[in-house]
Formats: sequence, C-alpha cells, structure tokens
Amino acid sequence: MDGVRYRKLSDFLLKERGFSLTPYKENYILRRLESRLNIVGLPSLDDYIDFLKGNENEINSLLNALTINLTYFFRNAEVFEYLTHSVLPNLIEQKIKSKEYRINIWSAGCATGEEPYSIACLLLQNFDIKLYKIKINILATDVDSVAIKRAEQGVYQAEKLAEVDKKLLLNCFRKSGNSYHIKEELRDIVEFRRLNLLDCTPLHTDFDIITCRNVLIYFSRPYHLKTYEYFLSHLNQQGILILGKAEMLISEMRSNFEHLNIEYCMYRKRRQQKDISDIK
Repeated sequence: MDGVRYRKLSDFLLKERGFSLTPYKENYILRRLESRLNIVGLPSLDDYIDFLKGNENEINSLLNALTINLTYFFRNAEVFEYLTHSVLPNLIEQKIKSKEYRINIWSAGCATGEEPYSIACLLLQNFDIKLYKIKINILATDVDSVAIKRAEQGVYQAEKLAEVDKKLLLNCFRKSGNSYHIKEELRDIVEFRRLNLLDCTPLHTDFDIITCRNVLIYFSRPYHLKTYEYFLSHLNQQGILILGKAEMLISEMRSNFEHLNIEYCMYRKRRQQKDISDIK
C-alpha cells in the first residue's frame, strides 16, 4: 500500500472520529485493513475509503477491528485473584489507616466495560466498603465512542460471563431474557468517558490503580514512553500500574517503578519518584 492512500485513510479517521493511526504499528494496521477489504468485498483501499464515507456501520466495524474490543468479564482470572487477595486488601487497609476514604481506579482501554465492572464487582462483593464508608470511583476510558456507549448500557450476553463466579453473577447482574444487566450499585461507581491515551488530556484525579491491559502492544515504540509518562503523572505515590501479559515496562521507565508481581505485569510507583508534572 502506498503512503498517499494510507495517509488519506488516516486523515479521514482523524477528521470523522478523532482516531489517529499514527501510534499503531503499520503492519498491524495493514493486516486489519486487508481483513475488512475481504469482508466487504472491495478490491482496493481507494474503493474502501469511498465506501467508508457516510457509512457509519463500517466505520464502527473498522474501529472495532483496529482497537481489538475483544474482552470478557474477569479476563485472565488469575490477575483478578491476585487483586482480590493481595492488592485490594492492602490498599483498603492503607486507606483506613490514613483516613483517606476514597479509592480511585482507572481502566484505560476499557472497550465495552467488562474490566471496570469486574473490578467493581470484586470491591463491592469481597470487602466491607460500606462499613468503612470508603467511596469507590472507577474511571473507564476508551478511544472507541461506540464501545463506550455499549459499556454505559451495561447489558451483556451469556458468553461474556463465562468466567464469572455464580455468586458474583447473582449479586452483580440482573437477568432479563437472554441478557444480563449490571446492577445499579455497580453502574453508579463506574464513569465511562471517551479518551485517546495519546492526546494526554489532563485528568483532574490521581489514581491508586491504573490498569491498561493489551493496549500498548499495538502502539509503535515511540508512543510507549509518552503513554507511560502519562500514566506515571496520574498515579498516586506507590500507585499500581497493571499491564497485559504480552506487555513489558520499557527500560526508560524502570527507575520510576518497582515490580509488584512480575508474572501478572504489575508495577508499583516508587515512593521517592516525583510526579512528572512537578519536574521543571
């Protein structure tokens, strides 16, 4: 594919949806485009770009293909087990001791909401949050506005819930026909927002936990450092960053973090590290 056509598509997506192809590895983008061309039966990228114009459904399908919105509740269950038995109990204990009765969590690249709702389920069902009067705020962001709208609805089919414990399923969901609806008490603590990580839009909150799993593997290396710095600037001291299993903290950022759990790609912000925003 020549650079002119690639830039034409990139400009179109940026104008229509604010989605930039620049951070992504080009070979990855080309594989996804080839798949979409085959599915819609078009011979060339020029034809496909013309097809995209005014075709909201195909734009949505393309963005879904590019951002890999394939997820389900409690994906990689062992990570959630570790959160339940090690990370969250320690965090809650620290909050009680310091009398800071607020926990802020950011699920970056949340797709259709399965991850942030899974964390909300863990917190509300395994800990005496109400007893200690701890306020939970979970920010869930994604670049795909269609995925965000679906997440806000909180309605899922049974296949998305295959990893959900029966007790959690009963306590966190309301069954309606063939669908499962997230209960209101969980929806109330999760805020969904469209956000492109690479815009580095300032957030007016610092977080105890940031989870960004299986997103950075699609970014080209120059954008890794930018994204990690963004996360670092929004982590509380000793806040925790959780990456996907196929992702690794880049060497330029290792002095800012210490390993919390290597197997599950969890890192803790070093206590002595000043926030990026404080460095002159």
